[in-house]
Amino acid sequence: MTLQVASLGFSYNRGQPVLRDVSFTLAEGELMALLGPNGSGKSTLLKCLAGILKPEQGHIMLHDASLAEMSPRERARSIGYVPQQAERVVPATVFDTVLTGRRPYAAWAPGQGDLKVTADVLSLLGLDDVSLREVTELSGGQRQKVFIARALVQQPSVLLLDEPTNNLDLRHQVEVMDIVAGQASRGVAAIMALHDINTALRYADRILLLHHGAVAAAGGPEVLTPEMIANIYEVTVTMTEHGGVPVVMPDKR
Repeated sequence: MTLQVASLGFSYNRGQPVLRDVSFTLAEGELMALLGPNGSGKSTLLKCLAGILKPEQGHIMLHDASLAEMSPRERARSIGYVPQQAERVVPATVFDTVLTGRRPYAAWAPGQGDLKVTADVLSLLGLDDVSLREVTELSGGQRQKVFIARALVQQPSVLLLDEPTNNLDLRHQVEVMDIVAGQASRGVAAIMALHDINTALRYADRILLLHHGAVAAAGGPEVLTPEMIANIYEVTVTMTEHGGVPVVMPDKR
């Protein structure tokens, strides 16, 4: 098992718990959608998994090794984290921005191997043509692909993405999701925090539904029943099927 999370608990400044007894496992090549209303703990969970926040209870095991006992460099070689796009963009070329993802491997200056990995990832994501442009000049969809590329050059076994399709048009949403699904097909275990339930149903192998910081449902897409959605999101829905994929439609009020 690539990732094992057991009885995870976290609160900010020892206040009200944000995460409560969260447990799940994720295997190599599985794509998990992390769902739940605003404030349910999705971003906090991803930051705990990335090693940015330290859980107060429970433990996280990565390839049978404790995440808490890993050095920052070891974590960065195993886990790629893409935060929400609201992060500040530093003026730099696309190539140089993506190349910073190789820091866990570079001793002082990047070598030829680092440059090749960066060039290969840029080609994989279709960013060759903009590699010498500044990131600040790009569209929102292009920027998101750059941030994903920066995580991918770390050559992680686990990829964490916080709302990767947020504020993107439909074309770029599909491109980003196809990139993540493509990484899963190559053996990367991926977790995405999402708002769109239909995107989760279309792409995810596994669902983890959070409510008030606790796991409300975990398993395959079948755990997202109309009753579960109504209970967690407080809206009644109808589920149909299109092309073999479940589709959620909110009922008219």
